[in-house]
Formats: sequence, C-alpha cells, structure tokens
Amino acid sequence: MAITANRLQRKADPMSPFRTKTRWKEGTYMRLTSPERFATFVFTGQDLKDIKAGKPVPIKMTQRRLAKRSGVSQTTISRLTGATSRPLRSVKPQTAEAIAEVLGVDVTVLFDPETVSETHRLTA
Repeated sequence: MAITANRLQRKADPMSPFRTKTRWKEGTYMRLTSPERFATFVFTGQDLKDIKAGKPVPIKMTQRRLAKRSGVSQTTISRLTGATSRPLRSVKPQTAEAIAEVLGVDVTVLFDPETVSETHRLTA
C-alpha cells in the first residue's frame, strides 16, 4: 500500500489550545521574534557540531519532522532558523500557527503579527 503525501500531513486539530481564535486581517503576516528562540525548539547545524564535539545537546525536534507535521517545506523551516544565506523572517499566519501547534507553544511565543507593506513579500 502506497503512502501518499496527504496521508503524511497532520490534520489541524480545531480543538488544539495552540490554535489562536484570532482571525488575521487581510495583509497580515507573522514576523519571527528571533531565530535564536526558534532554534531552541528545532535541531540545527550547531547542535550537530556540539554532538560531534561531545557536548550535551537538549532534545529538540528535527527540521524534517517539524516540516512534515506542520505541512511546511523543510526549506522554510531551515530558513527560519537562519541557517541559510537567505533567512526567512516572516510567514503567513496559517503557517505560523501550524508550526507553533506542532511545537506545542502559543503562536505569539515565536511570531509577532504585522501588516504587509509594499516592500514585503511572503514566501511561505
């Protein structure tokens, strides 16, 4: 039996305490509060270096697992951690809520709502 991509994606739980009841206004995006705070929840390249050096590393979720569970690409998660040359600082509210729900935190712990100006472009 083949597993399809739709079966792998986790359905959003409407009763989750981490889903906000806020209806975001048109043109709102969620700006990441800090890549460092986000990295406290997600396994990064620095964690891998620490493991190789024999340093203790707290248990975190891998970027791949977070991506699959939240329905977001792994590239988006990597860019949010600031590990690429083109870091991502803002996402759509639905993306922010999905990530926060999987991590088990309120969306406002990781993201701040802001309105879109003409210079901002949403990619996720």
